Amino acid sequence: MPPAASNAIPALMDAREAPARGIPTLACAVWFLAAAVVVFAVVAAGWLPETYPSHFDISGKPDRWSHGPPGAAWYVVAGVGAAISVGVSALGLGLRRIPADVLNMPRKEQFLKLDAAAREPVYRALTGMLLQLAFVVGLTFLGIQIAMLGSAHRGSMGPYLAFPVGGLALVIVVLVANVVHVTRVVRRATGG
Repeated sequence: MPPAASNAIPALMDAREAPARGIPTLACAVWFLAAAVVVFAVVAAGWLPETYPSHFDISGKPDRWSHGPPGAAWYVVAGVGAAISVGVSALGLGLRRIPADVLNMPRKEQFLKLDAAAREPVYRALTGMLLQLAFVVGLTFLGIQIAMLGSAHRGSMGPYLAFPVGGLALVIVVLVANVVHVTRVVRRATGG
């Protein structure tokens, strides 16, 4: 075998160990969803009746109403949802640029002693967690917009309450599952 061919692949890496390159598909999905939340708010604003709810009590019944064209209450929900989703995804993608000593994680002292290659699986797990959370937060805010629109026509959230409550439940499930996963990855990386 010629020398060039033997050096063509210096080391084979498991896909889980390979460093992430480019922008992950999930990050693109988060950004698309954030844009969809804003576009939905703009388009659905035309579907609002003259009087629509702008605040809800704990049971999902409107306790404050707005009149006329959609105001800040309508657009703020979409803007906040999009900003949180994009911000959390950007944090996930830029995680490696943040000094490791400011990260809050289990077995932090052992993690700080690891070299860059040994830290990579932990960074990938943290990035995945943040991107997944950004996505489900975007879904939750889209659900809130849908519930607000539905309640504007119905007078109460009724069945539309399932959208924001389901979104919140999904955020909790994704967060808990990822905390467990990240903890396991950190333990493996630090030899514990």
